[in-house]
Amino acid sequence: MSKQHRRPGQASHAQRQETAQASAEARENRTPQQQLELLDQRLGEEIGAVKERLRLREHLSRQAEESSKGGKVDRRKSEREIEGGEKSERVKERSKDRRKSERGRSRAGRREGR
Repeated sequence: MSKQHRRPGQASHAQRQETAQASAEARENRTPQQQLELLDQRLGEEIGAVKERLRLREHLSRQAEESSKGGKVDRRKSEREIEGGEKSERVKERSKDRRKSERGRSRAGRREGR
């Protein structure tokens, strides 16, 4: 006799949705500084959630710039965004070149009767 695998029912699904919604609302009500403090409390200081911490710090620095400039913020791309964009452009170019050379080889093969 095998043990049957049962999926969670509708009740537990609804409960998980409510919990997720409550967590999302609580997160929305926290400031970036409060969220950083909560991450430090839960995970330890500067441990884990690296991308989230980076995003929160960038948000805090933009807020500081806003307040120091009287509401105007420099919206230029950060160095990290620029590097990522250049990298993706290089990848796109290499992919184009590779596809182009593959097309050329297959056409050449057909012409030679292969």
